[in-house]
Amino acid sequence: MTHKGLRPNQGIVKRAFKVIVALLLLWLVVRNLNLEALVAALQRLRFWPVTGAIAIFFLSCCVATSKWRLLWPKAPWLEMLKANFIGQFYSTALPGQIAGEVVKTYRLGQRFSDTAAVAASVLVDRATGIVGLLLLAFVGVLLSKTSVPGAAVAVLVGSAAAVMAALCAISVPRLADTAKSVIERLGDRWRLLRGLGGALTALLLAWKTLMSRPRFIVGSICLGIAFQALGIFAHLIVASTLGIEIGFFEWSWIFGLVSLLLLLPVTIAGIGVREGSYAGLLGMVGVSIEKAVALSLVMFGISLLGVAVGGLLELAHSVQSRSHPHR
Repeated sequence: MTHKGLRPNQGIVKRAFKVIVALLLLWLVVRNLNLEALVAALQRLRFWPVTGAIAIFFLSCCVATSKWRLLWPKAPWLEMLKANFIGQFYSTALPGQIAGEVVKTYRLGQRFSDTAAVAASVLVDRATGIVGLLLLAFVGVLLSKTSVPGAAVAVLVGSAAAVMAALCAISVPRLADTAKSVIERLGDRWRLLRGLGGALTALLLAWKTLMSRPRFIVGSICLGIAFQALGIFAHLIVASTLGIEIGFFEWSWIFGLVSLLLLLPVTIAGIGVREGSYAGLLGMVGVSIEKAVALSLVMFGISLLGVAVGGLLELAHSVQSRSHPHR
């Protein structure tokens, strides 16, 4: 009884902590902000450039779906696109981006009775996406006309090493077999872990199968580069209307670092982290804090369009489930 009663409280504490962190980060940004200059920057926005950025955003969602389907082609492309939008909704509505990945894994896994393979595809899809992001960032570091801070390069190198180690480790037969053996022993020893042990073993096998197909992994990385490049082009368009004149290669490493920082589960929907990241990194290349925050607000607003689509799809799913509960 006591332990069960603590779980909801722990969830509330975590959410409260993330809200406090978000407010603190926002305060650190806002205290140096000139509101008149921020409004003036936002007034520079024009309809067609922003519309173009929105179109690029939805095109990038289609590319992301094709990338995921390359790794797990059992479901129709349109259904996987819907799952991606619903994942965006839950990643924003619930604390932590992992919530969206869990929801779409559960939905498709249950429908196609292949949860382990879906989960492996989602994990590899995320990992290869980060690899594509880092590759573009490194190209930006090499070709940028402005100097890149050493700390930024260190973060990129450390992230690349961690992702590549995770991707390759499971492909090493001895490591994979050892992990499988440990999971099975834990399941034999503790009855409560048997179901979890079986699920993790199936996930490891599915992951190993995916990693044994280098052609698909390379293809996924290439689509990941295309996805990230579209994100950079959307930033270029909006930034230009705000008077931020930064080249593609400068944006490559800045966008890469912002994206990596947004993966940190320290606030809800990345609020505070996003604004602080844009302000700090763009400030390194001479952009005013007002223009940087204006850009972060616009790009967050564009991403919320995908969240809104996911919310509508989830609402339609809920209504359909209630109308046809046995389907």
